[in-house]
Amino acid sequence: MSDYWFPRKRFGYGWGLPQRWQGWVTLAAYLSSLGGLAAFRSPSAHPLVFFGLSAAFTAGFLCILVRKGEPLG
Repeated sequence: MSDYWFPRKRFGYGWGLPQRWQGWVTLAAYLSSLGGLAAFRSPSAHPLVFFGLSAAFTAGFLCILVRKGEPLG
């Protein structure tokens, strides 16, 4: 097993499901943060806050994917 948290997809572009426990914790934290955001900041009541924070969470998750995922080259 390699030291990468997220393996490169065999077909297509991007990363697959995590292969180490750190990747699973990162994925769970990302999904729970989006779920918590949806529960506490309704997209219909606060659309700019909701989409802004969703974009920030996603950008952070993508930074982790790039840093800890297998290179896509």
